[in-house]
Amino acid sequence: MRTNHHDLNFKKLMSERSFFEPFLKTYLPSDLLTQIDWKSVQIYSSGGKHLENKTDQAFEADIVYLAKFRKPSYQEFLFWFHTEHQSTPDQSMMLRIINYQSSELLAYKKQNPKKLLPGILSFVYFQGKKPWPFKLDLSENFIDPEQSLKYFGKPILIDLPSLSDQAIQTHEGIGSIELLLKHVRLKNCERKLGFILPGLQSVDTQIRMSLLKYLSDVVEFSEENGLVKAIEQHLPQDKDDVMALSDQLIQKGRREGISQGISQGISQGISQGIELTAREMLLEGTDVNFIRRVTGLSLEKLSELKKEITN
Repeated sequence: MRTNHHDLNFKKLMSERSFFEPFLKTYLPSDLLTQIDWKSVQIYSSGGKHLENKTDQAFEADIVYLAKFRKPSYQEFLFWFHTEHQSTPDQSMMLRIINYQSSELLAYKKQNPKKLLPGILSFVYFQGKKPWPFKLDLSENFIDPEQSLKYFGKPILIDLPSLSDQAIQTHEGIGSIELLLKHVRLKNCERKLGFILPGLQSVDTQIRMSLLKYLSDVVEFSEENGLVKAIEQHLPQDKDDVMALSDQLIQKGRREGISQGISQGISQGISQGIELTAREMLLEGTDVNFIRRVTGLSLEKLSELKKEITN
């Protein structure tokens, strides 16, 4: 990869207070310029990573500075100044800036989960051969700016726990699935199966079986084969699929039982073998402290074994 001497030189300059302080004083908006405590300004590394659109590799912003306002009531008010150096124009620069800022803020929130976010301002310092040809305007990146920006940065929250079962049932094509998704995390899920399962009759078979498997994985039923019995009762037309699921659950239980039994057997076998060795050594009159060091058994346990032998 060819070294970008322009970027390297600019980063070196922006790492020196004798350059970055007058730089900020020259280019900062006046409302911020008069509030900053210049002694507090420092280079800041938050660990915020960004994805470079050209190489798809993660990297950190060029230079980020952290500052405090000097008003007494704003001593804890922090403000970031992020400076990005460009040698060539980039029409997607505004999207990159948004990426930089959100990454820095996410990293800050991760490190300071109980604090509110500081302010952040970005500079794009362009050192090209000709003037920058694009506007730093997000709308230039969309086919239909008015419609697109109406929803950009404004996610729609779908809060299942806050929705009533009646409201969820009106969701055409997904309501019965969402009922399951809502109640599967709640303690009353098993009692709700008579209400939930019948609605799954119209769901695609592959999706339905996946959901039933999901239920078997996450819900603790009060009785053995509780889910299978509920399926047989409320989804009788799926008898073959129910039996297949039942076999899977049974086989799963057997495998887990066998695995657990083998582990317990091995553990018990080792324990019994150690005790048998200790008994033989005691019968031969071997020193108790030596037996303890060899077997790892406690003096209390060895005392119990000795009593069993003598009795």
